[in-house]
Amino acid sequence: MTTVLCRDTFGYLNSSLFQLWTCSMCYSYLFHKSAHLRPNFDKQNPKLLYNLTKATQEVILPDIHDDQSVSEICSFLDKTNCERWKDCCTAAMSCCERQINAFPTSTTDLKCPMTWDGFGCVDSTNPGTNSIIECPDFIEYGFSSEFAIVKPIFDSINTVQRYARKSCTVNGTWWVDSKSNREWTDYTPCLNLKIYKSLVYVGIACSSASLVLLVPACVVFLSLRQLRSQHRIRLHTCLFLSFIMTCIMTILWDLLIYNDRLDNPASTRMHQNTVSSDILYKDMILRLCTFCKCNICCWVKNIGIYEWILYIPNLICILLNLIFLCSIIRIMLTRLQSHPNEPSNYRRGLKATFLLVPLFGIQLFFITYRPPAEKADRLLYEIVSKVIIDSQGSLVSLIFFYMNAEVHTALKYQLRVIHLQFPYKTKKSISQNQSATHMSSIRQTSQRNGCYNGPKFEKTVHINGDVKEYVFS
Repeated sequence: MTTVLCRDTFGYLNSSLFQLWTCSMCYSYLFHKSAHLRPNFDKQNPKLLYNLTKATQEVILPDIHDDQSVSEICSFLDKTNCERWKDCCTAAMSCCERQINAFPTSTTDLKCPMTWDGFGCVDSTNPGTNSIIECPDFIEYGFSSEFAIVKPIFDSINTVQRYARKSCTVNGTWWVDSKSNREWTDYTPCLNLKIYKSLVYVGIACSSASLVLLVPACVVFLSLRQLRSQHRIRLHTCLFLSFIMTCIMTILWDLLIYNDRLDNPASTRMHQNTVSSDILYKDMILRLCTFCKCNICCWVKNIGIYEWILYIPNLICILLNLIFLCSIIRIMLTRLQSHPNEPSNYRRGLKATFLLVPLFGIQLFFITYRPPAEKADRLLYEIVSKVIIDSQGSLVSLIFFYMNAEVHTALKYQLRVIHLQFPYKTKKSISQNQSATHMSSIRQTSQRNGCYNGPKFEKTVHINGDVKEYVFS
């Protein structure tokens, strides 16, 4: 009896082992950062291992037809990721059935064989050509439920069907990546990089707007002595300078690291460990961002429940600031009650409360918790987070500088000082303009009445040998 074999990038297996092997590898490919399960990489006895931190590790059989095994594996995943894993296993089994039902190829045929590449089923392909695969929905950073909110928008804009590409060499073998020494498929067209790039553009736009507003404010604060001598203005200046540095580092990070990671996933600046990327990396670490730095790549990842190690200190700080704000409001209300007949005091109190909200960072409460990447509202969170964080400089500069009456008074005073420093030129130009306007009005009035006796000016002009005299009055 002939043994039925199915092929993946690691070789041929019988159909029963192929099912278990590909399901274990689907888990590895989709959740390669998982700390709960990992495959044992044994093709003859494929299993998933858990209790990885213990000396004796337990195993789960990755059989999608066994409800108990599926339940145990999905207990480490949420509902969305469980469906992604099961979809990958189902696609692998369908590929095996296609290989079994396909016509056998001749031994002398140099075609690249039909294979399962880990995410898609690749048909047999002629040498020197490319095979295309329809993009699966379950790949990471693909158009899956992670961006379900905006998927219809991007589908309506880009109506071209997305396909992955696998190259067949001239000798009839699949192209092998020299770094991993494994067959490789280009899934770059399947990634929703446009959505991630839109986040880069939003961040750069908000940070640039903040810089445009913050830099002139700092220049004025540092230039005018009546402002920089005040301790309160000095605090504002330090706050503005910190926002300027934050905006600069954010723009550099988005342009040099984040955007570079999207454009060059195989060889990034962070991967090259350059001095500039290390500086940016340490800066982001100080700003409590979560990173995964290894020898292969560096990327921002959600680390699940361990993210609360960062969330709890942030929430405590925001809670303390909220308590301080409530105490200030209570004191202000107590003082306002002593003068109930002055509406202007209430307006000032309301304005002061509005000023303290961004100063205490209360708005950060709404973006402290970051949803996992597979959630449908993740993109909405990323956009709101970008706008709130990168627009803080704009908001603070508008409140404490551009809408500050004290700053307006100081600028008007400085303009008057400049006007007094150049009195002669200014007064002379003003008097000349006033005299010219006065004479013109007198002349027009007199000419209308026919009684203008003002000075007349004669002008002799030579035209073609004739002498003509003109009188101007």
